[in-house]
Amino acid sequence: MKVLSEHHDQTHAPITDAELLIEEARRRQRRRWTVGLVAVLVVGGAAIGYGVAGGRPNTSGSKGTNLGVQHSQTPGVLPAGAIVRLDVAGDLAVGSSGALYVAAPTQHEILVRLANGRFAVVAGDGKPGYSGNDVSALRARLSAPYDLTFGPGGSLWFVDVGRVRKISAKGIIRTVAGNGIGGSGMAGTPPAHPIANGSVALSVSLGSQPHIALGPTGELYLDTTTQLLRLSGNRLEIVVARQDSLGAPPPRTLESNLGPLAVDGQGNLDVSGFNGWGVWRVLPDGVAHYLGYARRSGGSDTELVRGPGGVVYAENGSTIVRLGPTHPLPVTKTNTLPQPGPAAFSFNHVRLRGEYFWLTSFAFGQHDALYADEIPGGGGFEAHQQLISLTDGHAKLLWQQANHVTR
Repeated sequence: MKVLSEHHDQTHAPITDAELLIEEARRRQRRRWTVGLVAVLVVGGAAIGYGVAGGRPNTSGSKGTNLGVQHSQTPGVLPAGAIVRLDVAGDLAVGSSGALYVAAPTQHEILVRLANGRFAVVAGDGKPGYSGNDVSALRARLSAPYDLTFGPGGSLWFVDVGRVRKISAKGIIRTVAGNGIGGSGMAGTPPAHPIANGSVALSVSLGSQPHIALGPTGELYLDTTTQLLRLSGNRLEIVVARQDSLGAPPPRTLESNLGPLAVDGQGNLDVSGFNGWGVWRVLPDGVAHYLGYARRSGGSDTELVRGPGGVVYAENGSTIVRLGPTHPLPVTKTNTLPQPGPAAFSFNHVRLRGEYFWLTSFAFGQHDALYADEIPGGGGFEAHQQLISLTDGHAKLLWQQANHVTR
Protein backbone atom coordinates (compact mmCIF):
# COMPACT_ATOMS: atom_id res chain seq x y z
CA MET A 1 0.00 0.00 0.00
CA LYS A 2 2.80 2.25 0.81
CA VAL A 3 4.42 1.67 -2.50
CA LEU A 4 1.11 2.24 -4.29
CA SER A 5 0.55 5.48 -2.38
CA GLU A 6 3.95 6.79 -3.33
CA HIS A 7 3.33 5.70 -6.92
CA HIS A 8 -0.09 7.49 -6.94
CA ASP A 9 1.40 10.70 -5.67
CA GLN A 10 4.18 10.62 -8.19
CA THR A 11 1.82 9.64 -11.06
CA HIS A 12 -1.16 11.96 -10.47
CA ALA A 13 0.41 15.08 -8.97
CA PRO A 14 1.58 16.47 -12.30
CA ILE A 15 -1.91 15.96 -13.77
CA THR A 16 -3.57 17.73 -10.86
CA ASP A 17 -1.17 20.69 -11.13
CA ALA A 18 -1.87 20.93 -14.86
CA GLU A 19 -5.62 21.05 -14.23
CA LEU A 20 -5.15 23.75 -11.66
CA LEU A 21 -3.06 25.78 -14.08
CA ILE A 22 -5.68 25.41 -16.80
CA GLU A 23 -8.48 26.50 -14.44
CA GLU A 24 -6.44 29.48 -13.28
CA ALA A 25 -5.85 30.49 -16.89
CA ARG A 26 -9.57 30.27 -17.55
CA ARG A 27 -10.33 32.46 -14.53
CA ARG A 28 -7.84 35.06 -15.70
CA GLN A 29 -9.38 35.05 -19.18
CA ARG A 30 -12.86 35.57 -17.73
CA ARG A 31 -11.54 38.51 -15.67
CA ARG A 32 -9.98 40.06 -18.79
CA TRP A 33 -13.27 39.71 -20.64
CA THR A 34 -15.16 41.35 -17.75
CA VAL A 35 -12.72 44.29 -17.49
CA GLY A 36 -12.77 44.69 -21.26
CA LEU A 37 -16.57 44.77 -21.36
CA VAL A 38 -16.71 47.41 -18.60
CA ALA A 39 -14.14 49.52 -20.46
CA VAL A 40 -16.17 49.27 -23.67
CA LEU A 41 -19.32 50.35 -21.83
CA VAL A 42 -17.55 53.30 -20.18
CA VAL A 43 -15.94 54.49 -23.41
CA GLY A 44 -19.15 53.96 -25.33
CA GLY A 45 -21.14 55.91 -22.76
CA ALA A 46 -18.64 58.74 -22.86
CA ALA A 47 -18.81 58.79 -26.66
CA ILE A 48 -22.59 58.87 -26.55
CA GLY A 49 -22.49 61.68 -23.97
CA TYR A 50 -20.05 63.66 -26.12
CA GLY A 51 -22.26 63.12 -29.16
CA VAL A 52 -25.25 64.50 -27.26
CA ALA A 53 -23.23 67.46 -26.02
CA GLY A 54 -21.55 68.29 -29.30
CA GLY A 55 -23.99 67.24 -31.96
CA ARG A 56 -27.45 66.69 -30.52
CA PRO A 57 -28.40 69.51 -28.16
CA ASN A 58 -31.82 69.59 -26.57
CA THR A 59 -34.03 71.80 -28.70
CA SER A 60 -37.29 71.35 -26.84
CA GLY A 61 -36.98 74.59 -24.87
CA SER A 62 -36.47 72.76 -21.56
CA LYS A 63 -33.32 72.92 -19.48
CA GLY A 64 -32.00 69.69 -20.94
CA THR A 65 -28.63 68.14 -20.17
CA ASN A 66 -25.90 70.17 -18.49
CA LEU A 67 -23.17 70.65 -21.06
CA GLY A 68 -20.76 72.72 -19.00
CA VAL A 69 -17.72 70.46 -19.49
CA GLN A 70 -18.01 70.48 -23.24
CA HIS A 71 -18.56 74.23 -23.66
CA SER A 72 -16.05 75.30 -21.00
CA GLN A 73 -13.26 73.81 -23.12
CA THR A 74 -13.69 76.59 -25.69
CA PRO A 75 -11.09 79.34 -25.00
CA GLY A 76 -12.60 82.68 -24.04
CA VAL A 77 -16.12 81.29 -23.52
CA LEU A 78 -17.59 81.20 -20.02
CA PRO A 79 -18.50 77.73 -18.72
CA ALA A 80 -21.98 76.98 -20.03
CA GLY A 81 -24.79 74.70 -18.98
CA ALA A 82 -28.02 73.52 -20.54
CA ILE A 83 -29.24 74.33 -24.03
CA VAL A 84 -32.40 76.46 -23.73
CA ARG A 85 -34.77 78.45 -25.87
CA LEU A 86 -34.43 82.25 -25.74
CA ASP A 87 -37.80 83.91 -25.03
CA VAL A 88 -36.91 87.62 -24.84
CA ALA A 89 -33.55 89.15 -25.80
CA GLY A 90 -32.28 91.83 -23.43
CA ASP A 91 -28.91 93.58 -23.28
CA LEU A 92 -26.03 92.24 -25.38
CA ALA A 93 -22.27 91.84 -24.93
CA VAL A 94 -19.50 90.19 -26.95
CA GLY A 95 -16.67 88.26 -25.29
CA SER A 96 -13.02 88.15 -26.29
CA SER A 97 -13.65 84.98 -28.31
CA GLY A 98 -16.31 86.76 -30.37
CA ALA A 99 -19.15 84.84 -28.70
CA LEU A 100 -22.40 86.79 -28.29
CA TYR A 101 -23.95 86.91 -24.80
CA VAL A 102 -27.60 87.81 -24.28
CA ALA A 103 -29.44 88.77 -21.11
CA ALA A 104 -32.71 86.82 -20.89
CA PRO A 105 -34.72 88.97 -18.44
CA THR A 106 -37.94 86.93 -18.42
CA GLN A 107 -35.94 83.72 -17.86
CA HIS A 108 -33.69 85.31 -15.21
CA GLU A 109 -30.61 83.97 -16.98
CA ILE A 110 -27.66 85.04 -19.10
CA LEU A 111 -27.12 83.01 -22.27
CA VAL A 112 -24.36 82.55 -24.83
CA ARG A 113 -25.11 81.99 -28.51
CA LEU A 114 -23.29 78.92 -29.80
CA ALA A 115 -21.83 78.45 -33.27
CA ASN A 116 -24.81 76.32 -34.26
CA GLY A 117 -27.26 79.12 -33.40
CA ARG A 118 -28.51 77.56 -30.16
CA PHE A 119 -28.32 79.25 -26.77
CA ALA A 120 -26.73 77.84 -23.61
CA VAL A 121 -27.01 79.13 -20.04
CA VAL A 122 -23.93 80.74 -18.45
CA ALA A 123 -25.63 82.23 -15.38
CA GLY A 124 -28.85 81.70 -13.46
CA ASP A 125 -30.93 78.67 -12.51
CA GLY A 126 -34.04 80.05 -14.20
CA LYS A 127 -35.84 81.10 -11.01
CA PRO A 128 -36.18 84.75 -9.93
CA GLY A 129 -34.44 85.86 -6.76
CA TYR A 130 -30.97 86.39 -5.42
CA SER A 131 -28.53 83.69 -4.32
CA GLY A 132 -25.03 82.44 -4.97
CA ASN A 133 -21.71 84.01 -4.07
CA ASP A 134 -18.31 82.48 -4.86
CA VAL A 135 -20.08 79.53 -6.49
CA SER A 136 -20.72 78.48 -10.09
CA ALA A 137 -22.83 81.10 -11.86
CA LEU A 138 -24.99 78.25 -13.16
CA ARG A 139 -26.19 77.63 -9.59
CA ALA A 140 -26.90 81.29 -8.80
CA ARG A 141 -30.33 82.87 -8.76
CA LEU A 142 -30.82 86.11 -10.74
CA SER A 143 -33.68 88.53 -11.40
CA ALA A 144 -33.97 90.12 -14.86
CA PRO A 145 -30.22 90.80 -15.38
CA TYR A 146 -29.14 93.73 -17.59
CA ASP A 147 -26.16 95.96 -18.47
CA LEU A 148 -23.84 93.14 -19.56
CA THR A 149 -20.23 94.22 -20.02
CA PHE A 150 -16.93 92.36 -20.28
CA GLY A 151 -13.83 93.32 -18.34
CA PRO A 152 -10.15 92.47 -18.69
CA GLY A 153 -9.39 88.78 -18.33
CA GLY A 154 -12.79 87.68 -19.65
CA SER A 155 -14.92 88.54 -16.60
CA LEU A 156 -18.58 89.39 -17.25
CA TRP A 157 -20.20 92.14 -15.16
CA PHE A 158 -23.93 92.89 -14.94
CA VAL A 159 -26.68 94.40 -12.79
CA ASP A 160 -29.02 92.13 -10.84
CA VAL A 161 -31.80 93.27 -8.46
CA GLY A 162 -30.00 96.41 -7.29
CA ARG A 163 -26.60 94.74 -7.15
CA VAL A 164 -23.54 94.66 -9.37
CA ARG A 165 -22.30 91.10 -9.93
CA LYS A 166 -19.24 89.66 -11.65
CA ILE A 167 -18.64 86.28 -13.27
CA SER A 168 -14.99 85.27 -13.55
CA ALA A 169 -13.58 83.63 -16.67
CA LYS A 170 -13.87 80.32 -14.78
CA GLY A 171 -17.59 80.85 -14.24
CA ILE A 172 -17.56 81.81 -10.55
CA ILE A 173 -20.04 84.52 -9.55
CA ARG A 174 -19.71 87.09 -6.80
CA THR A 175 -21.41 90.35 -5.82
CA VAL A 176 -19.18 93.45 -5.84
CA ALA A 177 -21.58 96.29 -4.99
CA GLY A 178 -25.06 96.88 -3.62
CA ASN A 179 -27.13 95.30 -0.88
CA GLY A 180 -30.23 94.79 -3.02
CA ILE A 181 -32.47 97.00 -0.89
CA GLY A 182 -34.85 98.86 -3.21
CA GLY A 183 -33.71 96.70 -6.11
CA SER A 184 -37.16 95.34 -6.96
CA GLY A 185 -39.08 98.61 -6.89
CA MET A 186 -40.25 100.83 -9.75
CA ALA A 187 -37.62 101.19 -12.47
CA GLY A 188 -35.49 104.30 -12.04
CA THR A 189 -36.23 104.77 -8.33
CA PRO A 190 -33.15 106.21 -6.53
CA PRO A 191 -31.95 104.96 -3.15
CA ALA A 192 -33.78 106.27 -0.13
CA HIS A 193 -30.59 108.01 1.02
CA PRO A 194 -27.60 109.37 -0.92
CA ILE A 195 -24.47 107.24 -0.77
CA ALA A 196 -21.72 108.79 1.32
CA ASN A 197 -18.26 109.05 -0.19
CA GLY A 198 -16.12 106.06 0.81
CA SER A 199 -19.04 103.79 1.71
CA VAL A 200 -18.41 100.04 1.68
CA ALA A 201 -19.74 98.95 -1.71
CA LEU A 202 -21.65 95.92 -0.45
CA SER A 203 -23.40 97.86 2.32
CA VAL A 204 -25.29 100.46 0.27
CA SER A 205 -28.56 100.59 -1.61
CA LEU A 206 -28.12 101.31 -5.32
CA GLY A 207 -31.83 101.89 -5.92
CA SER A 208 -34.03 100.01 -8.36
CA GLN A 209 -32.15 100.48 -11.63
CA PRO A 210 -28.45 101.32 -11.36
CA HIS A 211 -26.30 101.31 -14.49
CA ILE A 212 -22.67 100.27 -14.86
CA ALA A 213 -19.72 100.71 -17.22
CA LEU A 214 -16.11 99.53 -17.16
CA GLY A 215 -13.16 101.72 -18.03
CA PRO A 216 -10.36 100.66 -20.42
CA THR A 217 -8.39 99.06 -17.58
CA GLY A 218 -11.39 97.51 -15.85
CA GLU A 219 -12.37 100.18 -13.30
CA LEU A 220 -16.08 100.09 -12.46
CA TYR A 221 -18.32 103.15 -12.76
CA LEU A 222 -21.99 103.17 -11.79
CA ASP A 223 -24.89 105.51 -11.25
CA THR A 224 -27.92 105.38 -8.99
CA THR A 225 -30.23 107.73 -10.93
CA THR A 226 -28.93 110.66 -8.86
CA GLN A 227 -25.24 109.94 -8.20
CA LEU A 228 -22.15 109.02 -10.24
CA LEU A 229 -19.82 106.61 -8.43
CA ARG A 230 -16.58 104.73 -8.98
CA LEU A 231 -15.51 101.51 -7.24
CA SER A 232 -12.12 101.77 -5.54
CA GLY A 233 -11.13 98.58 -3.76
CA ASN A 234 -14.25 97.65 -1.83
CA ARG A 235 -15.51 101.22 -1.44
CA LEU A 236 -17.50 103.63 -3.58
CA GLU A 237 -16.16 107.09 -4.40
CA ILE A 238 -18.38 109.92 -5.61
CA VAL A 239 -17.43 111.20 -9.06
CA VAL A 240 -17.46 114.97 -8.70
CA ALA A 241 -18.50 116.64 -11.94
CA ARG A 242 -18.78 120.37 -12.60
CA GLN A 243 -21.31 121.33 -15.24
CA ASP A 244 -20.14 123.78 -17.89
CA SER A 245 -22.24 126.86 -18.56
CA LEU A 246 -22.86 126.13 -22.24
CA GLY A 247 -24.82 123.69 -24.32
CA ALA A 248 -27.41 122.34 -21.91
CA PRO A 249 -30.73 124.18 -22.11
CA PRO A 250 -32.44 124.57 -18.74
CA PRO A 251 -33.85 122.93 -16.72
CA ARG A 252 -31.44 120.07 -17.42
CA THR A 253 -29.13 119.49 -14.50
CA LEU A 254 -26.14 117.23 -14.09
CA GLU A 255 -27.36 114.80 -11.45
CA SER A 256 -30.94 114.01 -12.33
CA ASN A 257 -32.43 110.86 -13.87
CA LEU A 258 -29.08 109.32 -14.79
CA GLY A 259 -29.24 106.43 -17.25
CA PRO A 260 -26.81 104.12 -19.08
CA LEU A 261 -23.05 104.79 -18.93
CA ALA A 262 -19.97 104.22 -21.08
CA VAL A 263 -16.28 105.05 -20.70
CA ASP A 264 -14.27 105.83 -23.83
CA GLY A 265 -10.68 104.88 -24.57
CA GLN A 266 -9.36 108.11 -23.00
CA GLY A 267 -11.18 107.58 -19.72
CA ASN A 268 -13.99 110.09 -20.36
CA LEU A 269 -17.27 109.10 -18.73
CA ASP A 270 -20.38 109.41 -20.91
CA VAL A 271 -23.77 109.43 -19.20
CA SER A 272 -27.28 109.51 -20.64
CA GLY A 273 -30.38 110.96 -19.06
CA PHE A 274 -29.86 114.08 -16.96
CA ASN A 275 -33.52 115.08 -16.70
CA GLY A 276 -34.13 114.54 -20.37
CA TRP A 277 -33.01 112.64 -23.46
CA GLY A 278 -29.48 114.00 -23.43
CA VAL A 279 -25.92 112.72 -23.30
CA TRP A 280 -23.17 114.27 -21.22
CA ARG A 281 -19.42 113.67 -21.17
CA VAL A 282 -17.49 114.03 -17.91
CA LEU A 283 -13.82 114.68 -18.65
CA PRO A 284 -10.99 113.53 -16.34
CA ASP A 285 -10.76 117.10 -14.98
CA GLY A 286 -14.36 116.77 -13.73
CA VAL A 287 -15.98 119.19 -16.17
CA ALA A 288 -19.18 117.84 -17.74
CA HIS A 289 -20.11 118.84 -21.30
CA TYR A 290 -23.51 118.42 -22.90
CA LEU A 291 -23.10 116.49 -26.15
CA GLY A 292 -26.61 116.36 -27.54
CA TYR A 293 -29.99 114.67 -27.78
CA ALA A 294 -30.45 110.91 -28.10
CA ARG A 295 -32.99 108.32 -26.99
CA ARG A 296 -33.85 104.66 -27.54
CA SER A 297 -36.64 103.35 -29.69
CA GLY A 298 -39.67 103.36 -27.44
CA GLY A 299 -38.57 106.47 -25.54
CA SER A 300 -36.07 105.22 -22.92
CA ASP A 301 -32.70 106.83 -22.20
CA THR A 302 -30.20 106.05 -24.91
CA GLU A 303 -27.92 103.02 -24.78
CA LEU A 304 -24.19 103.89 -24.68
CA VAL A 305 -21.54 101.41 -25.88
CA ARG A 306 -17.77 101.70 -26.22
CA GLY A 307 -16.93 100.50 -29.71
CA PRO A 308 -13.83 99.98 -31.87
CA GLY A 309 -10.96 102.30 -31.08
CA GLY A 310 -12.46 103.26 -27.73
CA VAL A 311 -15.12 105.44 -29.38
CA VAL A 312 -18.51 105.63 -27.65
CA TYR A 313 -21.67 105.15 -29.69
CA ALA A 314 -25.28 105.92 -28.77
CA GLU A 315 -28.61 105.16 -30.33
CA ASN A 316 -31.15 107.72 -31.40
CA GLY A 317 -34.37 106.09 -32.45
CA SER A 318 -33.37 103.66 -35.20
CA THR A 319 -29.87 105.06 -35.79
CA ILE A 320 -26.57 104.34 -34.06
CA VAL A 321 -24.56 107.54 -33.78
CA ARG A 322 -20.97 108.38 -32.87
CA LEU A 323 -20.46 110.80 -29.99
CA GLY A 324 -18.31 113.85 -30.63
CA PRO A 325 -15.25 114.27 -28.39
CA THR A 326 -16.32 117.37 -26.41
CA HIS A 327 -18.71 120.29 -26.44
CA PRO A 328 -19.56 122.11 -28.67
CA LEU A 329 -19.34 119.20 -31.17
CA PRO A 330 -22.79 117.63 -31.41
CA VAL A 331 -23.68 113.99 -31.72
CA THR A 332 -22.70 112.94 -35.26
CA LYS A 333 -25.56 111.70 -37.45
CA THR A 334 -24.01 110.60 -40.72
CA ASN A 335 -24.20 107.50 -42.85
CA THR A 336 -20.42 107.11 -42.68
CA LEU A 337 -18.87 107.49 -39.26
CA PRO A 338 -15.30 108.75 -38.90
CA GLN A 339 -12.68 106.09 -38.31
CA PRO A 340 -11.80 104.25 -36.15
CA GLY A 341 -14.88 102.10 -36.20
CA PRO A 342 -17.28 100.53 -38.66
CA ALA A 343 -19.64 102.40 -40.93
CA ALA A 344 -22.70 103.94 -39.33
CA PHE A 345 -25.83 101.85 -39.22
CA SER A 346 -29.40 102.97 -39.63
CA PHE A 347 -32.17 100.47 -38.97
CA ASN A 348 -34.88 102.41 -40.79
CA HIS A 349 -34.46 100.15 -43.81
CA VAL A 350 -33.94 96.84 -41.97
CA ARG A 351 -36.92 94.58 -42.50
CA LEU A 352 -36.63 90.84 -41.93
CA ARG A 353 -39.45 88.32 -42.35
CA GLY A 354 -41.91 91.10 -43.02
CA GLU A 355 -41.21 93.11 -39.86
CA TYR A 356 -39.36 96.36 -39.34
CA PHE A 357 -36.57 96.59 -36.78
CA TRP A 358 -36.96 98.79 -33.69
CA LEU A 359 -33.50 99.13 -32.13
CA THR A 360 -33.08 98.84 -28.34
CA SER A 361 -29.70 97.19 -27.55
CA PHE A 362 -26.50 96.72 -29.52
CA ALA A 363 -22.92 95.48 -29.15
CA PHE A 364 -19.84 95.47 -31.35
CA GLY A 365 -18.28 92.15 -32.34
CA GLN A 366 -15.17 91.06 -34.17
CA HIS A 367 -14.34 92.06 -37.74
CA ASP A 368 -16.59 95.15 -37.67
CA ALA A 369 -19.67 93.08 -36.89
CA LEU A 370 -22.53 94.72 -35.04
CA TYR A 371 -25.20 92.86 -33.08
CA ALA A 372 -28.57 94.38 -32.22
CA ASP A 373 -31.94 93.42 -30.82
CA GLU A 374 -35.19 95.32 -30.67
CA ILE A 375 -38.34 95.95 -28.68
CA PRO A 376 -39.88 92.63 -27.57
CA GLY A 377 -42.82 91.45 -29.64
CA GLY A 378 -46.42 91.45 -28.57
CA GLY A 379 -46.57 95.22 -28.11
CA GLY A 380 -47.72 98.01 -30.37
CA PHE A 381 -44.75 97.87 -32.72
CA GLU A 382 -44.65 94.37 -34.19
CA ALA A 383 -45.43 90.74 -33.48
CA HIS A 384 -41.93 89.30 -32.91
CA GLN A 385 -38.69 90.52 -31.42
CA GLN A 386 -35.57 89.89 -33.52
CA LEU A 387 -31.83 89.57 -32.94
CA ILE A 388 -29.63 90.38 -35.92
CA SER A 389 -26.04 90.90 -36.97
CA LEU A 390 -24.89 93.61 -39.35
CA THR A 391 -21.69 93.38 -41.39
CA ASP A 392 -20.90 95.90 -44.13
CA GLY A 393 -24.47 97.13 -43.86
CA HIS A 394 -26.01 93.71 -44.56
CA ALA A 395 -28.42 92.35 -41.95
CA LYS A 396 -28.59 88.68 -40.99
CA LEU A 397 -31.32 87.28 -38.80
CA LEU A 398 -29.88 85.33 -35.84
CA TRP A 399 -33.06 84.71 -33.86
CA GLN A 400 -36.72 85.60 -33.94
CA GLN A 401 -39.11 85.44 -31.02
CA ALA A 402 -41.22 82.28 -31.17
CA ASN A 403 -44.31 83.72 -29.55
CA HIS A 404 -45.72 86.90 -28.06
CA VAL A 405 -43.64 87.26 -24.90
CA THR A 406 -43.39 90.66 -23.23
CA ARG A 407 -40.97 91.92 -20.62
